[in-house]
Amino acid sequence: MNTLPDSQPGGPEPLPVSARPLVLFGLGDAGCAVIERLGGIAGDGVERIAMNTDMVALNRIQGIKSHALGRKITRGLSCGGDPVQGANAAESDVEAISALVDDVRMVWMVAGLGGGTGGGAAPVLARAAREKGALVLAFVILPFEFEGIHRREQAEESLSALRREADAVICLPNQGMARLFEEKPLFNEVYAAANELIAAGVMGVWKTLQRPGMVPLGFGDFERLLRGRNASSTLAMVETRGENRTREALERIQNHPFLQAGLGFADADSVLISVAGGTDIRFDEVEWLHGQFQRLCDHARVVPGTAQDESLTGRVHVTALLVRGGVRSTPASSEGRLAPTANGHPGSTVAAENGGSGLHFETMNPKGAQSPVTPTAFMPEAPSLTTEQMRRAVERQIKNPSKRKRAVQTLFNFDVVSLGRFVQTEPTMRDGENLDEPTWARRGITLN
Repeated sequence: MNTLPDSQPGGPEPLPVSARPLVLFGLGDAGCAVIERLGGIAGDGVERIAMNTDMVALNRIQGIKSHALGRKITRGLSCGGDPVQGANAAESDVEAISALVDDVRMVWMVAGLGGGTGGGAAPVLARAAREKGALVLAFVILPFEFEGIHRREQAEESLSALRREADAVICLPNQGMARLFEEKPLFNEVYAAANELIAAGVMGVWKTLQRPGMVPLGFGDFERLLRGRNASSTLAMVETRGENRTREALERIQNHPFLQAGLGFADADSVLISVAGGTDIRFDEVEWLHGQFQRLCDHARVVPGTAQDESLTGRVHVTALLVRGGVRSTPASSEGRLAPTANGHPGSTVAAENGGSGLHFETMNPKGAQSPVTPTAFMPEAPSLTTEQMRRAVERQIKNPSKRKRAVQTLFNFDVVSLGRFVQTEPTMRDGENLDEPTWARRGITLN
């Protein structure tokens, strides 16, 4: 059984209970669409704020406080799917963002990754909130497979940057939505179902923290589980009724589309389980469900909770928050971020005070040492060498040739085939090479 320390040395102290309990941000088109559906979460000091660079889309949102990002950068237009532009827009408003998260205990954000505003602005917002001492939880929507490899790669890079800044990131894959339909759904039905399920997940976590219970789960449990871990997480929530409601709840949550498409019970290090029901929920139902989850997660730390809610009479509601990995740390350092150059693209690695965008991506080699990834839109290519530097490098190679034994091309027992009617045809020559010969033969490439 894994255990978590009560606190992390050097980390931010939790804010007092009197602080603003929760601010929920929607970033970009996808994030704003989800928090619009969360009217039931309002009240009790909870605030909703929609953030976007697209002023037209922002003006369509009603009844929610809104904040336009980077007006001087995008001039009120969208980021065109460029997360670097989204990061630049957020960095240009970082002081205003810091004011929005001042004296907040928890900051939750919903963002779609793969595009511009959500993927670029989310790490900036997360960093600003953690520097203010807030617990930062990000609900991120991953793109459908049909959206292509470019958007998937951008989503992965944005996710990597966000995990370094947020306390925990809950991944909600859009691709799992199609599994909810037995027949071929309409396109807008899948998108509507995705937004509804994501909004229900956010609401489910909030209700879990708000419900009084026999085994309550509160802000303290949530903070102890997540704060400072920079972990990957996912969320599943089901509601069942009838005679076999507990068994059906267990089966449905194990086959939840968010779990099937990503992190599952067998992979989690820590699991928060909330079982809620009406006044008719029985002790044996609660005991059986928690026992099953303990068996599913026998290698993980399980934080159980049980609550009664009169509105759930006749039903059982189960919420599972799964957390994997992450190292407890102090808020992310502002050093080592990519700064935008004059043309808006990342330039050299500099400190944040020199204009860093917060997007810096690294990977781990098999031995665990950090090594740079292949240059992408987020990672600049290696600096070019001067003529003098190149000359010295070539001289060193000439003076210190490789001691590896030169490979010798072996002969293959291929039959000699005549050119037939093409014997009198002129060869295809280009730059002195006969293109009619195999490439490996022309260039002396060793074949294994």
